Amino acid sequence: MLLNFLMLILCDLPESEKSWLNEQECIAEHLMRLLPQGNKLGLRGRCSKIVVHVARAPARVKTLYCQGVCERYIQGDPWEITQETDPIRRKEWYLRHLLQGVLLVAEEEGWDKRLFLDAAAQIRAGGYVNRWVWGKPLSNPARSHKVVAECNHDWDVFTLTLRIMDKQGRVVIAKEVIRCAPTVFSYTQKLGKLRWADDRTIQVLSWNQKIVAELTV
Repeated sequence: MLLNFLMLILCDLPESEKSWLNEQECIAEHLMRLLPQGNKLGLRGRCSKIVVHVARAPARVKTLYCQGVCERYIQGDPWEITQETDPIRRKEWYLRHLLQGVLLVAEEEGWDKRLFLDAAAQIRAGGYVNRWVWGKPLSNPARSHKVVAECNHDWDVFTLTLRIMDKQGRVVIAKEVIRCAPTVFSYTQKLGKLRWADDRTIQVLSWNQKIVAELTV
């Protein structure tokens, strides 16, 4: 099995305090995306998914393996996050606890821990901004313009911005064309592919090939 999913769960909190869900998913997706693509074959083993549980009194001290899902409990106080108001410190709290559990699983699996440590260092160095270019720049049929699609995933919103440039690389137009819930399930459904309808109009197609956004030069 090849690792393809990370998740952080905070235990001991009532439903009224679980506004953290989008926040932890944003951090987990960020860490997973920054693992080097070329080295992911080195993350083959019993786990395709790692779920890290943070609890005051962990129910288990060993990793539970079940059909490719590896669950690891670590000690921590989830109530700390309910008292923290600074966005950066909140993201650091999530990253620190997620990384702690993931590294324990990596040690059991014999994986190179540096892959995860380097990815976490990149997140911190980038100020926890989860932004990336979706796919490759795509030229129109006349090759007079090309488009770059930039994704930004924060804990309160996901956005997709299209930047259309001329042959000299100058930005002719830039516009946010998608704004949706910051869940991986929500935004990945919208990111099927980019397609030039003609030399002036670029379209964003969903996975089921429906037009979800377009921009004209």
